Amino acid sequence: MMNFTDSITLHIIHEDTEFTPAKSEILFEATPTGTFIEGKILEKAVALDNGYLLFITDDIPEEEFLTVLLCNKKFELLDKALIGSAMSTGDLRDVQLHGDEVHFRFIGDTVWRLRPLAHPALRLPLLSDPRGVSRPLGLRQHFTLHAEPKRASQR
Repeated sequence: MMNFTDSITLHIIHEDTEFTPAKSEILFEATPTGTFIEGKILEKAVALDNGYLLFITDDIPEEEFLTVLLCNKKFELLDKALIGSAMSTGDLRDVQLHGDEVHFRFIGDTVWRLRPLAHPALRLPLLSDPRGVSRPLGLRQHFTLHAEPKRASQR
């Protein structure tokens, strides 16, 4: 079962510079977890039965990326996806829980659907994710992402 949670926050370790992104530590109920991540704005956190989904941005309006992290209950990072591209901007909105999926809008009116997986699944780099999504090298994924861009006739 999934629920939004306010128990998770970020403590900024250092702001972004020209050469390095901002770095933050994940806090759980105001207690440091020892897990450090890139990014500084926790847009939304979702509690899962076996961990947490975190939606994080850098607060760079002219080139905003969305980082989605999945961590277990010990805040060990299991999976990561970055949504966005150079010179594009987006804002996370309309985050909703639908059964076993999280639906949200980011970059235009694209509706994204994220589904946490009960067990890691095979991921084929460059084929498994929609355009605009990048992940670290690897052959496993702990969540899937699907994008439904709004068609020109719907605008």
